[in-house]
Amino acid sequence: MINNIIIDQMPFYWRLNNSHRQKNIVNDFLPFKLYFKPKYKLFYQMKNSKVRDNLNKVYRQKSNIGNMQHANQWSVNYIRDLLDFLEEVLKAKRNIHKVLEIGCGSCDLLQILKNKGYEVMGVDPSPAALAEGKRKNIKVIQDFFPSSKVVGKYDLIFHSDVVEHVDDPLKFLQHQWEMLNEGGVVVVATPDCTNNIRYGDISMLLHQHISYFDNESLQLTLSSSGFKDINIEKAKYGSSIFASAVKDNNLPIRKSVELNGSWMKFILFRNKHKKLTQELEHLVKKIMDNNERSLGFYAPVRVLPYLGKYGLFKGFRFFDDTNYWHRKYFDGIRVPIENVDDLKRKPVTDLIIMTPAFGNIIQEKVNANISDTNIYKLTDFYVD
Repeated sequence: MINNIIIDQMPFYWRLNNSHRQKNIVNDFLPFKLYFKPKYKLFYQMKNSKVRDNLNKVYRQKSNIGNMQHANQWSVNYIRDLLDFLEEVLKAKRNIHKVLEIGCGSCDLLQILKNKGYEVMGVDPSPAALAEGKRKNIKVIQDFFPSSKVVGKYDLIFHSDVVEHVDDPLKFLQHQWEMLNEGGVVVVATPDCTNNIRYGDISMLLHQHISYFDNESLQLTLSSSGFKDINIEKAKYGSSIFASAVKDNNLPIRKSVELNGSWMKFILFRNKHKKLTQELEHLVKKIMDNNERSLGFYAPVRVLPYLGKYGLFKGFRFFDDTNYWHRKYFDGIRVPIENVDDLKRKPVTDLIIMTPAFGNIIQEKVNANISDTNIYKLTDFYVD
C-alpha cells in the first residue's frame, strides 16, 4: 500500500522578506513527505535530517512564523479565543496556581494570567520570547521543551501552535504529564486539519508542522500520553481546535476511539487528494497558458504546497489581508504579496481563494471591490 504523499521541492516558509533578493540562512526549498500513523489515526511529516536542521536553526532566530505578530488581527482574535477557553478551565479547576506556557512567544497570555494572580513561567527557544519576557517581567527559559532548566511541578501547562511542531507529540505530552501535579491540567491549541483530511487538501502542509491533528487523532494522542477527562472544542475563530485534559490517577480510563478502519482514513485522503490536486492543476495551467488571462492566489501561504507539487513558482500574483505581509516576499519566490487595494487597482482575470476557513469572507470582500474577476475557492474542489 502507498502510505505517503510526496512533494519533491516545497517552499520552506519561515519568514517574510522586504526584498526577494534578501539572503536566506536556510534552504528555500526542501522535500516534504506526508505519512500516516494508524495507531493514532494521525497524519505526520516523515523525519528528514535536513528539514530538522533547518527548523532548529530558524526556531532560534528573532523572527519566525511561530511568533505571534501584534500587527496581525488574526492573532489578536485567536489569542482572545484561546483566553476564553483557558478561563473556562481555570473556573472549573480552582486549585490552579502555578502555570507554564510552552512556546510562549510574545508572552501575552502569560501577562494576562500573571495580572490575575497566577505564578507564571514560559519556555521558548527564540530570543524574541526571552526579550518579551524581560520586558513584561516574566521568567522565560530560552530552550526547547523538555528542558533540564525547567524544573518543579505545575498545576497548568498550556501551549498554542506548538504540538504540531514537535517530532514526537506523544513523548512531548508525556513529559508534561510528568511535570503536572495530580489533578493538573494540560491545554493544547493546534490547527484543526479535520476538513483538510476529510477532503484530501494539502493546503495545511508546512515544513514546520510535523503532525496534522483532527479531533480523533488529538484525543488518541492525549489519552495514550496518560491524560484523562479529555475535552476537545473547535475554536470560535479561524481553524484551530482546543483541548483540555487532566492528570488524575483516580479517574477511570476513558475508552479510546475505535481503531477499526484506521487505514481507510488514509486511503480516502489519498484518493481525494489525487482528484483535488489534478483538478486544481488543470484550472491553474488553463489560466496560465492563456495570454489573455491573469492568475492570482488569495491567502498565498496555503497555495505553497500545491505550487511545490506542480513545480510552479512564477506567472501569478499573491494577495492577502494581513497588513504586515504587504509587499513582502516568501523566500525563493519572486512574487510580492499584494492586498485588496492592489487587486482593485490592477485586477486579475482569475482569482483562487486558498483558505478554507475564510474563503466566503474574502469572496464577499473581493466582490465588493471588483466585478469582472472570476473567483474560485479551494473548497469548490472539495468532494464528499
